Amino acid sequence: MPFASTSSLRPALHLALAVAREGQRQQPVIAAPTRLRPYLDFVKLPAAALEACRRVVEQDDSFRQRVALHATVDQVGSLGFLWLTRPESWEATAATLHAEHERDRSRTSAVRRQSELEGREEQARLAVQQSETERRALLGALDAAQAEVANQQRQLRELHSALDAARASLGLGEDQRRDLLHKLKAAEAQVATHVEQNRGLRRERDSLALRAVESEAVAAPAQPPGSSEASRRDLADEGRFRDALGEAAVAAAAVVQALERVASAWPVEDEAEGSAPVESALGNRPMSARTAAGRSAPAGRAPVRRPVPIPAGMFDDTTATAEYLVRVADVRLLIDGYNVSKQGWPDLTLALQRRRLLDVLVSLQARTGARPEVVFDGVDTDEVAHRELPHRLLVQFTGSGVEADDRLLEMIGQVPQSHPVVVVSSDRRVREGARQRGANLLHAAQLLALLR
Repeated sequence: MPFASTSSLRPALHLALAVAREGQRQQPVIAAPTRLRPYLDFVKLPAAALEACRRVVEQDDSFRQRVALHATVDQVGSLGFLWLTRPESWEATAATLHAEHERDRSRTSAVRRQSELEGREEQARLAVQQSETERRALLGALDAAQAEVANQQRQLRELHSALDAARASLGLGEDQRRDLLHKLKAAEAQVATHVEQNRGLRRERDSLALRAVESEAVAAPAQPPGSSEASRRDLADEGRFRDALGEAAVAAAAVVQALERVASAWPVEDEAEGSAPVESALGNRPMSARTAAGRSAPAGRAPVRRPVPIPAGMFDDTTATAEYLVRVADVRLLIDGYNVSKQGWPDLTLALQRRRLLDVLVSLQARTGARPEVVFDGVDTDEVAHRELPHRLLVQFTGSGVEADDRLLEMIGQVPQSHPVVVVSSDRRVREGARQRGANLLHAAQLLALLR
């Protein structure tokens, strides 16, 4: 009937089913209406069962009257009681009760939604406050980092002046010059460290700013006055910070050039045995691969291999650096075979690892012109030695009792000084030995990233 929904009559319909079940258990049995019998065993009535029960009660007056004898207002509600008992003018009263019930239900639903919205707004407000706190802390860290970079710039300018004075007077003693070079290298290392830290701080600040914008979008608060001006100040601070870093890089490059001119007058090697010379340690000077690999040594001194200089803007542990080094003219690529293959394909057998590594190296050779030489521990246990590989791709097995580490380090000394050498291994002993012998280094992961 239009005066009430079936769901609002649910208590009365449950009572009707309870009366029907009770009649089935009495002696003699009071039979339940036929259309109700399929639902007598239901614990919880679905919507279809409620509709069927309502139709039975409305169409079977004798059953409805029997149910009404057991009904109370507290048990089935005012609307259900009117529907079962049906006194005079009950339909109008029921329609009024139903309308009030619907209004109460709407108000309850509105209050619930309002409460949920207020809770979400409070969460968004707290998130905005936390983001603002973190942003302020990050800006403080950026200010401190900027001050540290300015201090490093000042130190670089002082060192630059000292080197200019030394070049003009040519009276700088050997020990003083060595000490000055060490200080310069330490200063450049500190500048590089702070630059990297500031990059991370800027990325974190950008992330916090994005989170704050998202939180503000959820809460949709009014924009406080002056917020756009604060954003412009933040952008201006960031621009000044980038300018300061650029000035520091220019100052460092000028110091390096002055140092090279001094080093050309006094050819002194670094104190650490077998380490790269000063100009190689400082890096990023335009120098051909052949000159870097084998610069002519003074009379009476054996030539020292130099690593290939990495262009400005590249970092040693990146795939871009790996791509650059394998394309250097006449480069010899010495690879610690199992060190690479076990990282690249750890789930395969050793034989399949070797085959997979050699297959991708053939593709790398065809693409770049590099000359890979792979060294595996042990003896040849499969058909690798008998495969038809390109003549510039060499494979060695160390044999019993010899480690690939020792063989790789020995091979560096066998490469002519005119050929640059790149050693691929993540083994600490191999990398340290190769560095002392003047070779460039790549981690296994860098080569694998290049091969995929």
